[in-house]
Amino acid sequence: MGNARRSAVLAAISNFWNGSASIGFIALGCVLLGLGILGAFLPGLPTTVFVIGAAWAFGRSSPQLELWLLDHPRFGATLRAWRTSRAIPRRAKVAACLGKAVGFVLFVVMVKPSLWLACLVLIIMAGVAIWIICRPEPTAITIASQRLTSQN
Repeated sequence: MGNARRSAVLAAISNFWNGSASIGFIALGCVLLGLGILGAFLPGLPTTVFVIGAAWAFGRSSPQLELWLLDHPRFGATLRAWRTSRAIPRRAKVAACLGKAVGFVLFVVMVKPSLWLACLVLIIMAGVAIWIICRPEPTAITIASQRLTSQN
C-alpha cells in the first residue's frame, strides 16, 4: 500500500473515531467491500456490485475511503467506468454471466427445486444477464481520461 493510500486510510479512521463520519455508512461500506472481496473467490457471489455499493456508501461517509477505493489498482478503473458512463468491462460481463450459469447449475443440482421454481430462477438470472450484457463497455477514451484524472 502506497503512502498516499495509507494516509487516506489513516485519515478516514481518524475521522471515524472523531465522530465526523457517518458510522453507519462506513460500516455498510466495509461489509459491502468484504462481500466483494469474498465474491472474487466464491463462485456465484458477485464482486462488482458489492464494490460499487461500497464506493457509494463510502461516498456518503468518508471521502478518503471513497478516494482510496476509486484509486485502487484492482477496483478503481471499473468503479470509475461505472460512475462516468455506467459501463461494464467485457471481462466483468463474461465473469458475471459464467458465474450466473455456474450458480444456476449448482442451484438445480444441490437444491433440486420444483420445475416452476427452477424456471423462475432461470428467468430472473437470464434477465439480469441480459441487462449486464446490454451495458456499454468502457471506451479507450474513457479509460485514458480516467487515468489522467486519477493521477491528478
